[in-house]
Amino acid sequence: MIGSCMALIGKPAIQYSRPRRAWRALWAACKRPHVIGAALGLYAIAFTYISMAQLTHERRLTEVERRMTFGLLYAESGQRGYLLTGDRAFLVQYRSGLNALTTYEPVYRDALVDSKSKNGCFELESLLRRKTAEMSLTIAMHDQFGQAAAIAIVDDKGGNAYTEKIYRLLLTIRNREADRVAPFQLWSSQR
Repeated sequence: MIGSCMALIGKPAIQYSRPRRAWRALWAACKRPHVIGAALGLYAIAFTYISMAQLTHERRLTEVERRMTFGLLYAESGQRGYLLTGDRAFLVQYRSGLNALTTYEPVYRDALVDSKSKNGCFELESLLRRKTAEMSLTIAMHDQFGQAAAIAIVDDKGGNAYTEKIYRLLLTIRNREADRVAPFQLWSSQR
């Protein structure tokens, strides 16, 4: 019975399709040490480029974060120095810190690649506005009503809460950016 079916169908012809030939050619090429070395070299170049792009991006974000943090620190130090001593020389440090914050916040937003990280920058901008408004309020209260009124605002701890939220948000944005950014996004963001 089986023989009669085979006679009707015919003998199956063994034909290799193009993909199978391609795999055989690839296997034959991989047996050559120079081809393997070239392939590994290309892989190493691509991996190095991706690693360097990620490292450059991370360093750029860290530098801008550092400058923003120092700006916030200078502004707070100048504010506290003025509130404690009443010496207007501390207001120079306060203003330079505020200037650093307003200068580097847009640079930070532009350096981000991930869209959710960029959305976090709007929250960061809002927190920075509230923090600087609180600092300027304490200075205005010191000028109008004296040191005790300004210290009462500082003792409220609202400014410290803003500062903690700012630092926490910066850390969250950095971690999100490190986790979610693909190498092709970094290639297009390099300037």
